[in-house]
Amino acid sequence: SLNRSDEFGVSLGPSGITVDKSVEFTYEELAEATNDFSMANKIGQGGFGAVYYAELRGE
Repeated sequence: SLNRSDEFGVSLGPSGITVDKSVEFTYEELAEATNDFSMANKIGQGGFGAVYYAELRGE
Protein backbone atom coordinates (compact mmCIF):
# COMPACT_ATOMS: atom_id res chain seq x y z
CA SER A 1 0.00 0.00 0.00
CA LEU A 2 1.11 3.59 -0.47
CA ASN A 3 1.02 4.20 3.29
CA ARG A 4 3.53 1.41 3.96
CA SER A 5 5.76 2.40 1.05
CA ASP A 6 6.56 5.76 2.69
CA GLU A 7 9.19 4.05 4.86
CA PHE A 8 11.02 2.99 1.68
CA GLY A 9 11.25 6.49 0.23
CA VAL A 10 8.46 6.09 -2.31
CA SER A 11 6.07 8.97 -2.84
CA LEU A 12 3.20 9.67 -5.18
CA GLY A 13 3.19 13.16 -6.68
CA PRO A 14 1.69 15.03 -9.62
CA SER A 15 4.30 13.62 -12.02
CA GLY A 16 3.95 10.02 -10.82
CA ILE A 17 5.80 7.79 -8.41
CA THR A 18 9.19 8.92 -7.08
CA VAL A 19 11.69 6.58 -5.43
CA ASP A 20 14.28 8.26 -3.20
CA LYS A 21 16.44 5.23 -2.44
CA SER A 22 17.55 2.12 -4.29
CA VAL A 23 18.90 -1.16 -2.97
CA GLU A 24 21.35 -3.40 -4.81
CA PHE A 25 21.41 -7.19 -4.57
CA THR A 26 24.09 -9.60 -5.73
CA TYR A 27 23.31 -12.32 -8.26
CA GLU A 28 23.85 -14.86 -5.49
CA GLU A 29 21.27 -13.14 -3.24
CA LEU A 30 18.73 -13.11 -6.07
CA ALA A 31 19.41 -16.75 -6.95
CA GLU A 32 18.94 -17.78 -3.31
CA ALA A 33 15.76 -15.70 -2.89
CA THR A 34 14.20 -17.23 -6.03
CA ASN A 35 15.36 -20.81 -5.34
CA ASP A 36 17.83 -20.59 -8.24
CA PHE A 37 15.24 -18.88 -10.45
CA SER A 38 12.88 -21.83 -10.06
CA MET A 39 9.90 -22.05 -12.41
CA ALA A 40 7.78 -22.36 -9.24
CA ASN A 41 8.82 -18.76 -8.40
CA LYS A 42 8.24 -17.37 -11.91
CA ILE A 43 5.22 -15.06 -11.84
CA GLY A 44 5.37 -13.55 -15.30
CA GLN A 45 7.27 -12.40 -18.34
CA GLY A 46 8.08 -8.79 -19.13
CA GLY A 47 9.76 -6.91 -21.93
CA PHE A 48 13.16 -7.32 -20.24
CA GLY A 49 12.77 -10.97 -19.25
CA ALA A 50 11.24 -13.25 -16.64
CA VAL A 51 9.72 -11.91 -13.40
CA TYR A 52 10.22 -13.96 -10.24
CA TYR A 53 8.71 -13.85 -6.75
CA ALA A 54 11.32 -13.41 -4.01
CA GLU A 55 11.52 -12.27 -0.41
CA LEU A 56 14.59 -10.06 -0.04
CA ARG A 57 16.31 -8.46 2.91
CA GLY A 58 15.44 -4.87 3.75
CA GLU A 59 17.61 -2.04 4.99
